[in-house]
Amino acid sequence: ITGKGKGNRYRGQATNLVKYYRETRNLMDATGEGVIGKTFRPVIGATAAAQLGFLMAPAIVNMTSLYTHAIPYLATYNSKTGYGAGHGIGAATAAIHRAMSSVSLIRDGFTKDVFGTAASMDELIKQAEKDISMLDKYDVSLDELKFLRDLTAKGVLTPNLNNALLDIARTGRRSILGKGMESWMALFSKTEQYNRRVTALASYRLETERLKAQGKNVFLKENKEDLYSRATLAVNTSQGNYSQYNRPAWARGNILQFTYMYKQFIVISVQLMRNLAPKERRIFLATLFLAA
Repeated sequence: ITGKGKGNRYRGQATNLVKYYRETRNLMDATGEGVIGKTFRPVIGATAAAQLGFLMAPAIVNMTSLYTHAIPYLATYNSKTGYGAGHGIGAATAAIHRAMSSVSLIRDGFTKDVFGTAASMDELIKQAEKDISMLDKYDVSLDELKFLRDLTAKGVLTPNLNNALLDIARTGRRSILGKGMESWMALFSKTEQYNRRVTALASYRLETERLKAQGKNVFLKENKEDLYSRATLAVNTSQGNYSQYNRPAWARGNILQFTYMYKQFIVISVQLMRNLAPKERRIFLATLFLAA
């Protein structure tokens, strides 16, 4: 909304709506609002904290999904279902490994994650616009950094399962209890977030190279939107989308939603396997078997 007078008031209202959405629980990912749902909302948070908080095992298992899920999705393409990105196993593996290095959790120390929030990346973007050479440290371009910032702000690259389990917002402020829970769940949430942004960055780079090979301008609005949507699809397909609309009706409210949230990644894994081409499906099953 532009203009003076009343327009300023309406613009302020729009800003307040955006602020409200960002600073409250994610409306799409929030647990059910039935009587039982409200009563048991703290229970699942406590359960998640007890089972997944401050433990190395869940964090290590989290990391394996880059190999068992992200690479198969990016590498393969099923012509019958139109499923997968089809970049080939070599290119997909190389892109994942490069992205793992680019957004490493330990480069600046585990407590300092410059790719962790949209706000921290905004600061990095401001610095990079003054001195682009500083990005050499992270092996990312300014365009890739802005891409990561945008998808983080949208909630695509935040730890979706962690936020759904703890029933907190994807972005915005946290209460003192929320911040304490985040610290306790840091090993699990950081590795989940790491997987999502590695997958997104790898997809973005691979699709950018594909567009360039086709002679297209990657900076055109429609091509940029396509890059963003393909990266989002790669993340949600291989790492999970825990929104309410991505669950069956019986798992959107009250007690059953809590059980399903723990099973949703298993469902995602089955869907991934089912949609792979036969040869890749066998490789996927063999990889899971060896990992087990």
